[in-house]
Amino acid sequence: MDHWWSWSPQWEAAAGRALAHLLVASEGRRVTVPDGLAGEVARGCARSSTT
Repeated sequence: MDHWWSWSPQWEAAAGRALAHLLVASEGRRVTVPDGLAGEVARGCARSSTT
């Protein structure tokens, strides 16, 4: 389903790569994301990856 607000495949790939790098850099420690747009996006990605 392609909505007008959906991310392009390039953005999805870039976000996935960034999250993978963050996971490696965190060395298994919990990552804290500040409130705001970045936090909303990060938490949304985390929720969608667990479903």
